[in-house]
Amino acid sequence: MTAITTNPLYNSSNIPPYLIAEQLDDFVFYYKGYKKVLRGEKTLEDIMGSSVLQFMILQHLIRCIALFDPNEEKYAIGNNEAGLQMGPKRNVANDLAIYDIKDITPERFIGNYANFPPQVVVEVDIDVEGIEITPLDGAFLKTKRMLEFGVNKVIWIFTDSQKILIAEPNQPWLTIDWTEDVELIDGLKINVAAYLKKKGVL
Repeated sequence: MTAITTNPLYNSSNIPPYLIAEQLDDFVFYYKGYKKVLRGEKTLEDIMGSSVLQFMILQHLIRCIALFDPNEEKYAIGNNEAGLQMGPKRNVANDLAIYDIKDITPERFIGNYANFPPQVVVEVDIDVEGIEITPLDGAFLKTKRMLEFGVNKVIWIFTDSQKILIAEPNQPWLTIDWTEDVELIDGLKINVAAYLKKKGVL
């Protein structure tokens, strides 16, 4: 792949590890806006937070799951960049990861990242950048690797284009408008546009 930039400031050897958000195979992904940190225009804290729109969507999804499973008998919810370790050089973070509660055994509480697949992963926007790969190609690679790891469904919600990408194993990936209903898990459906319209955002 063609390098995104040739500026020596952005060479991977010059970028401090604390700016690394994820790694997939030989690709390293940095927090979106890392170049401004390198130039001294922003701090790490300035670029790590979610936008209001992003956290509203994620908060809504968490509430929907909580109402669907009020006694936490079916699902465990990982959010706030929940770590997922899929093997050597495959460490990613998830905006929202829905795990089967039966998979959360006592021994799996030990360690920093989950090393077993969630049932469903939801990502809201692409918040990382790479040097030798575009953000969108990085998102596609992340999706592919998670499906290979055993995730049953990966959903990307893109707020700028108001589109949703749905990826499942051995199925064509679908891109739909966010005005359409999407099955989150086990018959639980969400409608992003309807929720945002109810809140007066749209």
